Amino acid sequence: MPESARVSETATATPPKPRNYTAVIYVHGMGSQRRYEESARLIDRMDQVLESEILDAEGAALGRLREIKPESEPCRSGAGGAVTFVKAKLVPKDGGAAFGDVRIYESYWAPLMAGQKSAFGVLKWIARQAFRPLTTLRAPWRELHRLRRAALADLRDQSPDAAGAQTQDWQDLLQLYDRFDKLDAQRRDADGSFDGFLAFLAERDLAEGELARLTALARAWRAHYRKTEWQNGAVLISMLLGLVLAGLGLIWAAHWALVQAGAFSAVLGADSLIGQALAAYLKPGWSQAVAVLATVATALGFVAFLTDYMGDVEIWSTYEETNEKNRARAAVIETTSGLMAHVLADGVLDGLGEPNPQGRCERVVVVAHSLGTSVAHDALLDLRKRNLVVQKADGMTGAVCLKLISHFITMGSPIDKINYFFETVRSGSHRYLRVVETLRGDITTAPFSLNPGRHAKPWVHWINFWDEADVISGPLASPTGRQSFANQVDNVHVPSLVFPNPGAAHLAYFDNLRVLQLLIDVIFRNGHSYLTLRVVEGQGRDYAQALVGPGKPRGRYRIWFALALAVPWLAACAVIAALLGAGSGLIWAVLGLVLAVVTLLVGAMAARFAPAEDRI
Repeated sequence: MPESARVSETATATPPKPRNYTAVIYVHGMGSQRRYEESARLIDRMDQVLESEILDAEGAALGRLREIKPESEPCRSGAGGAVTFVKAKLVPKDGGAAFGDVRIYESYWAPLMAGQKSAFGVLKWIARQAFRPLTTLRAPWRELHRLRRAALADLRDQSPDAAGAQTQDWQDLLQLYDRFDKLDAQRRDADGSFDGFLAFLAERDLAEGELARLTALARAWRAHYRKTEWQNGAVLISMLLGLVLAGLGLIWAAHWALVQAGAFSAVLGADSLIGQALAAYLKPGWSQAVAVLATVATALGFVAFLTDYMGDVEIWSTYEETNEKNRARAAVIETTSGLMAHVLADGVLDGLGEPNPQGRCERVVVVAHSLGTSVAHDALLDLRKRNLVVQKADGMTGAVCLKLISHFITMGSPIDKINYFFETVRSGSHRYLRVVETLRGDITTAPFSLNPGRHAKPWVHWINFWDEADVISGPLASPTGRQSFANQVDNVHVPSLVFPNPGAAHLAYFDNLRVLQLLIDVIFRNGHSYLTLRVVEGQGRDYAQALVGPGKPRGRYRIWFALALAVPWLAACAVIAALLGAGSGLIWAVLGLVLAVVTLLVGAMAARFAPAEDRI
């Protein structure tokens, strides 16, 4: 063959199709993160585990991450511009074929929250939350249904045989509560009380034994809910009392220091430069004490913590569309759902779930930390609503194909707490509450399940890592479906500390070996997937085989939390004793006890990590 012919043939040959890949969409948490920093940290930690040759569940070393580099591609979601991702490949240690390419995308929403927060406004917002239990305890039983379902799911997880309940009783009671809520919305004379719910149960065509079991289970459900609310109230009031006493104590200390500075300046005399400076800038007075305290708090970073971290939560929890802060919340959802739509547009399935010859993304894993878990959750539900506009089926297909999402991994998630404090909407129109609840969706709707409602089938495996020491996190129950327990959040308790340091615990998930091993297994090998389970003829899939939880036993930190909650009450006793003119010996004894407990807690929090088998 002539050389020219060979050149022409080479020039016109079809280039090989690039390899398909798994996409990871990482949504960072609250605070002022830098772009790509959190996703880079995720790669670093996984790489560190792999480099240390830690074995997987089968006792084999997985391999090494190679070809780690950033790349950019045109945006496919209609926003224009470029989208950057970090590419990596897991190469087996034995030199075999790689597990496949992985692209890690990061939803960077921190700038959208900037410039809209004040420390004083955040403090007022925090103080108002202490009285939430009073509101929820007084609400009719038909209201706050997501909160009621969460209490039922929590009781089911902790005591599956509560009140002599059988396995099917939990599902039946959940469905009957949904019917009660629906029928009650249509009856103008209904009060929606718990007694009304029991009367509703009695009116159903139930066998005598079944009615007795469901009635007993309903009473246990309400008792568990009330117990939880009283515990919440005790914790919140203790925290509020602690904040008030600490604030007043610090103001008094600042005032005392100003008085001492004034006395010192008088000793130095008016001719001394130091004395003149002290007299000019440190004048005794309560308003001056507050100003000094605010300056010190700013210098120590307390004000930055309120605005950068808690301020993000305040803005994210602003659901009133008439509030200007709601615009930032809407922009965060738009940014995150837009990134998800960009990734899904390159899927091997098109928006309607049909094969897409140009698509290369085989699977999507959503990973989120802290407040980012709520952002990711709402963005996924937002994509569901977009799909329902295009195709009125189950929301899984339409504008984008959500079937490509296999896992949702959350760490340190406040979703239940956000639901408790900010999504428990009340209204004089029960129909309105029903509409809001239906529009929102839950874990038995897309993308988490196929066939919404009582016939839901799990699709996305939602794994939630939480730590008792991390007060922001918790086991998630609020996403529970309205009519079915078929799909539940797989809650995994992973204590990362010897003693409960809340701040360190909230950041320790990427230092926890079990978390990282599961992330590697899920991302690179599609482990713990509902979609790869073997189908048993006549029985379907055994979804329990893919579950990871419940993790390590709870309760290791209870004594420390009890001591922490006792501090403000002991301090309050000392203040009351002083106001009542009690002897100084008693007052100092109580203050000494407070100091001893605080010293013990501070020393305990200095121990940051768990035993060696739980950390990298």
